[in-house]
Amino acid sequence: MGLEDSYCDMWDRADVIDPRTRSLFNVSLMVGVGNVTNPFEIGFHAPGAIHNGATIREQEAIVTIARAYVGSPASGWAMMSMVKALQDQNLYPATFAPANTARKELKGSEKRAIARDVLREMEPNSPLLQIGEEMASTAFAPELDYMILENCIWDLWARTDDVDRRTKTVITLGLLMGLGNQEELAEFVPVAVRNGITVPEMEEFVYQAATYLGFPSGKALRTAIGAALKGR
Repeated sequence: MGLEDSYCDMWDRADVIDPRTRSLFNVSLMVGVGNVTNPFEIGFHAPGAIHNGATIREQEAIVTIARAYVGSPASGWAMMSMVKALQDQNLYPATFAPANTARKELKGSEKRAIARDVLREMEPNSPLLQIGEEMASTAFAPELDYMILENCIWDLWARTDDVDRRTKTVITLGLLMGLGNQEELAEFVPVAVRNGITVPEMEEFVYQAATYLGFPSGKALRTAIGAALKGR
């Protein structure tokens, strides 16, 4: 069943998404669901993504985006698992692109201003656009909105020196599907469409997720994404 369902029926499908895109989605899915604790899965799929045309930079992006969407523990474990898997197969590079330290020196207000510009492009109806610079004194955990603007929207989606926005969208879809947060996934679907992901591609991601998460999860993902698309 594994050979037929996972490899013949999934990895042999190349008419909608290419192997590189499928690999990036699949590694992100594994990180989101927490299967980085399964050494076989991450040990197999991280090097496999390289063989399928993904770059080290793109795998780095999975780790950094996972930090915002599934948290530091999952991101940190994914990083260690990827490094070991790539080293074991002699795919770990000797050098990396230098960090953009100057970018990190921006003030919080500057980061939030840039983040709002990005949101106006990706999610023009986002409630975060209503968050001003005067922090509410009566709201519960009011700093969370500022953290999202700075650490997620600015630090990830405003970046232009790592990977393109469409690739980030594929990675984020994989993380959210693996995480199982259907509400957040439904909110992200319109963003994914604006970032260039087509409906056939999203259907293909659902099929891939159903194979690796199980068909009950696949059905739930189909319902959530289908409703979000219908809502558009």
